[in-house]
Amino acid sequence: MRLARGTDFAYRILMLVAMNRNRSLTIDMVAETLGLSKAHVMKLIAKLSSHGFLETTRGRGGGMHLGKEPKDIRLGDVAHSMEADFGMVECLYRNESHCAMFGGCELTFIMHRAVRGFLDILNEYSLEDILEKSQNSPDLIMPACFQGADTSG
Repeated sequence: MRLARGTDFAYRILMLVAMNRNRSLTIDMVAETLGLSKAHVMKLIAKLSSHGFLETTRGRGGGMHLGKEPKDIRLGDVAHSMEADFGMVECLYRNESHCAMFGGCELTFIMHRAVRGFLDILNEYSLEDILEKSQNSPDLIMPACFQGADTSG
């Protein structure tokens, strides 16, 4: 099983925003710091915002902040929100399955349970756990070149 790159990048965005809670970060700041395209970052931020993980403000002086406390951002919830599907086998793609055994095979139940278990284990951890236990957390603080963009008050 493999998470989409967008989910991986979503985790990184949340970590970066969480480590810089004293200011509002812009899309440009996030894109440059993480080495991602601005267009890709915009899509990810829109999705994270629509699920309440981030709050965004448009316009001059705008930017993004966490939409929840880090302890309330569960990793499984982020993955579930970001992933298009978790169809490890064809029968988990309910409306696309061409399997002759669809609906009567124990494999569907087992794979569904495996995905649920994966998400449940991720949900044992929060963004706060990552920040507290990561040895490189201080490195996630925005570089000095972005100090002029600080909007904290």
